[in-house]
Amino acid sequence: MQTSGIIAPLSAIALKSIMKIYYEDSMPYGEEFFSELGQCTVFSHKTVNADMLADADVLLVRSTTTVNQQLLANNKQLQFVGTATAGTDHINQAYLASCHIPFVSAGGCNAVAVAEYVLSAMLVMGNRLNWQLADKTVGIVGAGHVGSALSRLLTVLGISHKLCDPPLAQSGDKREFVEMKEIMTCDVITLHVPWTTTGPYATQHLFDMARLAALHENQVLINACRGEVLDNQEALALLQQGKKLNLVLDVWENEPDINLDL
Repeated sequence: MQTSGIIAPLSAIALKSIMKIYYEDSMPYGEEFFSELGQCTVFSHKTVNADMLADADVLLVRSTTTVNQQLLANNKQLQFVGTATAGTDHINQAYLASCHIPFVSAGGCNAVAVAEYVLSAMLVMGNRLNWQLADKTVGIVGAGHVGSALSRLLTVLGISHKLCDPPLAQSGDKREFVEMKEIMTCDVITLHVPWTTTGPYATQHLFDMARLAALHENQVLINACRGEVLDNQEALALLQQGKKLNLVLDVWENEPDINLDL
């Protein structure tokens, strides 16, 4: 499980006799996992503040807690920050590095589970739309931990699929990649990229109004990476205008304050 992904690096720290561990309440079994390593205190992402964490030696979070200079303003003794998530966009890693605070994420820990979830979603949507997945082509956007796990599943099942990952293609990855133009012709498009807002391959609203509007009524779009990769407001606007969109959303913009209308 995701929580276990940060235990090994945490255990490797030179622990104090009464190390103070603060963990977010959205981490299942936090007390059971970490109580042998120190004194545990649970907190809610809704109420946590700099004063509460002033004496923390270890801070363990999920994506609902933003870890930055403001949150750690009153702490002078933090030794370790861990997130029980694959994504890290809620962590100011540059700030932690400037303070010489080690940081670990749980990247890849849930890759197989997400890939299996996406495969099951494809099968359900095929049933709803009256087609067989075996006859379709899947476009995988993002070929990291999850995208690669999904690719392996589809290969074993003999399901045609294509990979799109410009940064990996540019880095020398030897797999065959296609461009987004070709992905847009696939029967199923599934998103597995990190959320980035800058650079040549920024993923913020990768599926904006133009790309969402270009989807035809038999295509399926799955977002199981970060909510901000798909423009939720534009998706809702298109649906309200009568556009048929076959969306499977496992993530949302502005979690946990999501757009319930969508």
